[in-house]
Amino acid sequence: MLVSDTHLILSNPRCGAGFLARYLGAQSVEGAARHLTPREIRKTWKALWEERVKIVPVRDPVERFVSAVRARWRENGQGEMPTDNDLAEQALADMQNDFIPDDRRFWPQSSWLKAKVDIILPLHAFQPFVAVNGDTGRKAVLGNEYPARAIALTEDTRARILSAYAEDVALFAKLPVWPSGGEQIHLMTGRCIACEKSNKPN
Repeated sequence: MLVSDTHLILSNPRCGAGFLARYLGAQSVEGAARHLTPREIRKTWKALWEERVKIVPVRDPVERFVSAVRARWRENGQGEMPTDNDLAEQALADMQNDFIPDDRRFWPQSSWLKAKVDIILPLHAFQPFVAVNGDTGRKAVLGNEYPARAIALTEDTRARILSAYAEDVALFAKLPVWPSGGEQIHLMTGRCIACEKSNKPN
């Protein structure tokens, strides 16, 4: 949880909450654990929850998973980093065997979307969002954390990741995200013209 005078950013892991916080002037709350869910925040910091504009950063499930496995390896690995596919396969096996149940980086993003929030902000939309809402005067420049390491997965591994996060995949296929508003509907994949047409009265 990261808080400014106006915003409360839920720290959905590996979705850029810290980056967003820098542009909105938000900071960690003393005594608060990292990556708190809405239920945990409302239990202890109800006033903050009720008084701030609540933002949940979200990310493509495959990108987020790969970011999490890379971070996990950096904490524990040695030598040259394995391929994304090898890292992903190991993490998927560990998840299946309950070896990483308490690592919130691997929790589904739906864990941070089980409450009414004001803004659901995809990572790829940070730059235009900050241009409109940032108050620090800093330019938002998003880049690949590993420019030379574009995500490289086999189709089978990608399918297994999507299956492991089927709840998120289903949610993002229908959940409006920023900059939805008025008659415009945006999903994680971009503007949804079909959704807008189906919402119009006959």
